[in-house]
Amino acid sequence: MDLPTITTPRVLLRPWEAGDLAPYAKVCADREVMKFIADGAPMSLEMTRLEIEKTNASWRKWHYGAFAVECRTSGAFLGSVGFARHDFFPGVSPCVEIGWRLSRVATTSYCWAARSKAASCARMEARSMRGAGLSGSARMTLTPLAPRPRLKR
Repeated sequence: MDLPTITTPRVLLRPWEAGDLAPYAKVCADREVMKFIADGAPMSLEMTRLEIEKTNASWRKWHYGAFAVECRTSGAFLGSVGFARHDFFPGVSPCVEIGWRLSRVATTSYCWAARSKAASCARMEARSMRGAGLSGSARMTLTPLAPRPRLKR
């Protein structure tokens, strides 16, 4: 299966490459980045490798997953954004999460560009499900799975 690449003016959402493990492990080891992900604990290099394998398996099985995010101007690795299927949330499973894990080095504008593209892809998928006549049997519900951080005023 050829995995898609999505280009925006600021970021490139692309398939994972062998050289992504080290920079992604650095992102996943950052306590601030991981604060609202799973149990909030930083991930080891091995856990990060398994996460990349899991998203690649998701692409093969479900035809969606997380993209690696790269800055178009510098080529810097910024993190990941995309979709993850979950079967362990009571009342909403199976469900698809739109998620992102971006380095603190990534500026806010890069983060919003990647998040916006992921949300746009989700809307297109929901439209295609309705167009295929799945509206009665398939349902898209947006459910927050983690508390929102409080903004300081």
